[in-house]
Amino acid sequence: MSETILITGFEPFGGIVGNPTMDIVAALHGARIDNRQVVGRIMPVAYDGHRLRLKALMDEVEPALVIGFGLDISARDIQLETRAVNKADFDMPDNTGALLKNVNLDDAGPSHRIATFPISDISTALSAAQIKASQSMDAGRYLCNATLFHLLDLCGLKPLRPLCGFVHVPYATEQLAEMPTASARDKEFAMPLEMMIEAARIILRRSSLAAHRTVVPVQPPSRRIWLQPAAVHG
Repeated sequence: MSETILITGFEPFGGIVGNPTMDIVAALHGARIDNRQVVGRIMPVAYDGHRLRLKALMDEVEPALVIGFGLDISARDIQLETRAVNKADFDMPDNTGALLKNVNLDDAGPSHRIATFPISDISTALSAAQIKASQSMDAGRYLCNATLFHLLDLCGLKPLRPLCGFVHVPYATEQLAEMPTASARDKEFAMPLEMMIEAARIILRRSSLAAHRTVVPVQPPSRRIWLQPAAVHG
């Protein structure tokens, strides 16, 4: 059984000062949660090679679960992403200048993939800790969505099927202190960094406990079966 948890964050992007996911990853890298070692990595905001970088991380760490974290400047709380869609449609260039429009992440892939971390358990635990959180069915069409979409594929190809999820966070209160032009709306929904880190701890612990219950050795599905398109609901 794997004794590691992989978490990812992103570097700053779009001219925004800082990125709280870097602080979350830095705070939890090396920690032990549910007797598992947390391994944190910061991803470049670059579409080219993104899936290959994620695959290299998965092969390096061989985690029991993997959770990605990303900044959503429109978020009002901690957002637990329930699914990722097979589409890249950027509203701003990535950090290499690429501006993708209506591009499939995987031409042979399904229309969407469903997150496998225990969203209901996490929601209950965050509520008990008085941390505002919500469930989201739209992870956007930028690198955060691509991260969840590719990680779910990579997890499904592993024999032990690691649990997988993605979490969007709002601006950090400390981050806005360095942004004199921050709007009143941004300040209203910003969250203290320490609260975000505590939310991440809760998310990882609840997910790790669920991984103990769900990890069953199986053979990876064939590529042909895995790539059958799934119907979109809702």
